[in-house]
Amino acid sequence: MKVLMIVPDLVVGGVTTVVQSLDAEMRERGYYSKIICLKQTESNADSLNINSKFDLLLALLRLRKIILEYNPDIIHSHTIYAHLVALLYKILFNRKMVVINTEHGSLVDDQRNNFVFKLFKIISGYTNKVTFVSNFSAKTYIDSNIISKDKIQVVYNGVGLSQNLSSKISDINLDDNFKFCYIGRFSPEKNVILLLQAFEKVQLAESEKKISLYLVGNGEQESYLKSYCRENDIKNVYFLGFRQDVAKILNSVDCLVLCSLTEGLPMVILEAYVQKVLVVSTDCGGVKEIIKDNSFIAENNNVDSLCNTMRFVLYLNEEAKQKIKLENYIYYKNFFSSDLMLKKYENLYKEVLNDV
Repeated sequence: MKVLMIVPDLVVGGVTTVVQSLDAEMRERGYYSKIICLKQTESNADSLNINSKFDLLLALLRLRKIILEYNPDIIHSHTIYAHLVALLYKILFNRKMVVINTEHGSLVDDQRNNFVFKLFKIISGYTNKVTFVSNFSAKTYIDSNIISKDKIQVVYNGVGLSQNLSSKISDINLDDNFKFCYIGRFSPEKNVILLLQAFEKVQLAESEKKISLYLVGNGEQESYLKSYCRENDIKNVYFLGFRQDVAKILNSVDCLVLCSLTEGLPMVILEAYVQKVLVVSTDCGGVKEIIKDNSFIAENNNVDSLCNTMRFVLYLNEEAKQKIKLENYIYYKNFFSSDLMLKKYENLYKEVLNDV
């Protein structure tokens, strides 16, 4: 079986983690897998070089050439723009091509009237199956009447088991009493400003403890967040920049905090579970499908709620911490391993090919 995966790019992030994990698992099982990026990338993957809507026609012709050479059985696209490219190719050049779209996010109100989602609704009838990474994410599309229910299936993302279960990094002060960490983009929907505001409140309430916050990533709001820390004199906040040693960072902190306004199924939580690190999150997207104990979930976009949830973790005794870490790790292995994800996609691939 040959599978051609189309992704926006291979910049580090949740989608990249999933696609690379799926690609590795497929190759290990003897499948032929190939990744194509919509944008130019520094990786070895082929690129369609789409930088604006005016590049679309040439990109479709490049894709046609790649498909004629590679001759895949299935095109598997990830995220909305990749879906549109895959489906437009099918409509224009080969209506017998099997196309599976995987949507990693949840639809929010201001996206419903966006042109790309309107176009996806029009051409989604040509897809063979649309998978979603969480039930929450699928429901947002069903409620918006964008995709027919009979084409929808939920396949949870999976994460591979890291080999760095004891490695730490020197960038983090291991002598601090408690170390919180954020890993992700610095963009409006990630709502990192909420975390800074909550962390400031935690520090005021727990002034006798040396508590630190490490922010890992980059993005459009980086300068704004750094300025906010300076202007409000928020101490013990460290910006570590873009990093690829996420496993080592997680092994060096006490608790990962997710503060997003919206998510599909946050991969970084699963990565923390693998490393047996505590997790606190706002109630966004499919978070409740991963975090089963509401004590670790704060109200969405509520500073006081996030502050209180972070303080709750601070006061857990060591026995409770170890119990929760182990439970989370077992939950990951039972429902969110990369091996399990591949088995579900493997069954789905066979199913859609048999239906053609």
